[in-house]
Amino acid sequence: MKNNIPGKKNKGDLTVLQSIIRNSPVKLYEGRYAVVKCNELTALDHIFMLSNDGDEITVILEEKNLKNISYEKAEKWFKIISVNVSTPFLGVGLLAEISAKIAEKGINIFIVSTFSKDFILLREEDAGQGINILKEIGFPVI
Repeated sequence: MKNNIPGKKNKGDLTVLQSIIRNSPVKLYEGRYAVVKCNELTALDHIFMLSNDGDEITVILEEKNLKNISYEKAEKWFKIISVNVSTPFLGVGLLAEISAKIAEKGINIFIVSTFSKDFILLREEDAGQGINILKEIGFPVI
């Protein structure tokens, strides 16, 4: 059984977290995105991600598709970086590492997760620096 404690060593003297990072490629998505608060959804076309927690409906979609939905409030000018996590649910400290390194540069992020991916939303002007920080941490970029 593999060790999944972040500071512990695996084969090759890499910590578990370092190993996960090196095997989790990141990708910068094309387009510019908005995070939108909706009262209701009438169409699901062109939506990147949807969350309905019973209190509110939050949608992430490309800004060019805002005209296709009715919404209460929108935050715009986001780029999306995906992190294809090599071992979902075993990356103890993965998001903390990403958040801390990006925060050190004074950049605000918004993170949402799916089963095997984490999505980092950051303002368009910070996207290049965000990718560079992830490279410095050790993530391969595709």
